[in-house]
Amino acid sequence: MKQQTISIEPLDSDAVHAIKFSRSSRYLALVQRGYAAVIDLATGEMRGSCKVPGDTSHAVSILDSGEGLITGERALAVYPLPKGKRLPLDKKFKRPVVAQALDASEERLASISSMNSGDRARVHHLGTKEVVADFRDKNWGKLDAVAFVSDDEIGILEADYVYEVWSISKKALVRSQALSIETAETSRESVLSPDGSLALSQMNGEAILWSTATGEVLWRKPSRGVGHMDAAGNRIITYEDGLMLHERSTDRIVCLELSGTTRAISPCGRFLAATPQGDQREVVLIDFDDHLPLPADWLENAVEATPASAVEKKTTKSAAKKSATGAAKKQKTPWLKAHRTKLTAIVHSQPCDPDGFYLSAESAWERLAPGKPLPDSLDRAEERERQEYLGLRAPKDLRKVNLATDFWNALVALWSQVEGVGFILDLALEHLKPEAPEISFKYLSFEGQPFYWALRRYLHIATPEQFAEAADRIRAIVESTDAVARVHEGPRRELRDGLAFAFSRDTDWPSRVLQRNADEGGYSSLAGLFALVSVSPDFDLAMAALQNAYPGGTIYTGAFDVIENFGAQAFEILDTPQVRNSYVNKSELESATKLAKKLIGS
Repeated sequence: MKQQTISIEPLDSDAVHAIKFSRSSRYLALVQRGYAAVIDLATGEMRGSCKVPGDTSHAVSILDSGEGLITGERALAVYPLPKGKRLPLDKKFKRPVVAQALDASEERLASISSMNSGDRARVHHLGTKEVVADFRDKNWGKLDAVAFVSDDEIGILEADYVYEVWSISKKALVRSQALSIETAETSRESVLSPDGSLALSQMNGEAILWSTATGEVLWRKPSRGVGHMDAAGNRIITYEDGLMLHERSTDRIVCLELSGTTRAISPCGRFLAATPQGDQREVVLIDFDDHLPLPADWLENAVEATPASAVEKKTTKSAAKKSATGAAKKQKTPWLKAHRTKLTAIVHSQPCDPDGFYLSAESAWERLAPGKPLPDSLDRAEERERQEYLGLRAPKDLRKVNLATDFWNALVALWSQVEGVGFILDLALEHLKPEAPEISFKYLSFEGQPFYWALRRYLHIATPEQFAEAADRIRAIVESTDAVARVHEGPRRELRDGLAFAFSRDTDWPSRVLQRNADEGGYSSLAGLFALVSVSPDFDLAMAALQNAYPGGTIYTGAFDVIENFGAQAFEILDTPQVRNSYVNKSELESATKLAKKLIGS
């Protein structure tokens, strides 16, 4: 993933408030107050620029030839490039344009406008400037998005999650479909795929991708801001104090250091353009295929994105039967590869276990230092600095937890395979000296969950000798009261829980700690307790501990570890109020619960 910053005069004079890619993803339009520019991504040069009114809204379209853009201010206007002289498209209706879309031939423009008497949808012919169709419905509230479904149909998405298809020639409603989830909340904003088959909506702190044909929810993730997606709905951008890229096909999440107040993802899914943190007068262009600056032939070599609804399956009956038979032989359990990637360690092998679950030293180094040669040995001071980039304490939101998880997984993999497990303990446990102040001790509390997740993963594949040596060293530290004499019980117990979880290859260790916690009374953090529950072999002890947990806290992950540990019994744990009410990633918990139910019946 490579990125570059675009800063073109006078784009540094005011905030960029509209970004739009052309259909082929070759051109990028940037709009600020009073000015607009179009960049040719194949050459990096400006295709053209123009002055625009100061009240230009966020709705903008760009012709795929790069020869013009259409802005949606109080009245629509076309700006032919490179000269950019304004040609009013609509002088009659003076209202803000909320969203717009071009048809496949780029001869017509569909737009939705906000009015005091209700929102309105129109279709313009760009050549004749004629209003081909004008739609109003007394049942409409706020309209969010519009798309061309076919030559004679447009799709309109309402803020209350109802999608309607209207005939342009008949000016009549063809069909409508509501989202399958009931809610009293209206959408802050939604976006449609170019063909209208997919909608991405913001609801109750989540970004939800759903089918406009059936209303079925296809994907959902926590998000504090409105998202954007590519044409196929595979790469999705959400907002959590910064931008996150989700890739549905691989279940990959990439956290981006961008504020994302204004952003757009290209239809092909290759590029993201967004305003950077702290200065929205510039635009950062990210190439997820690592080719910035772009090679001259990138357009010829690019794979054209096709919406999922338009993919035609040409498999013959015999080939389909053969494929299904092979899949049935390979997949003997309800587990899927997507489930297995959520584990902290693979304890019971399955046919669908993902490749690369345990990173090699080379793969880990490429993630931490792309393009640099892997060293034969690691410098302790440099690795300490790398470790302190995030610290061992996890932030309190899902975006940063995912970022920390990827970071620590690569870092612990590198340390363990280049220098050995002892190197990890040297760096991580240096804060546990008896003279260390309390804050240093908290540095290793179980608030640092991603570190312990990664440590468990690579301790699980360490040699028996390496594991035994590390375990003896840790037991001595945990059992030493001198090292924690000036620390109150909360952090002391969190450290004990975290280390018991990480060293759960010794299967009795988590149960011993659970029992000790029960004997001492008091409460553990819910995160640490759930981690112990997910790896303890004693189901009754685990359930009792969870049911007596302090009501409150946050669980970020671990549902699939519970299933890996307890199999069908995991459903009872996942269905407790303590877990249901505290698990942040609701879609992950729902997926794990369904898997546990399947195991009950298998």
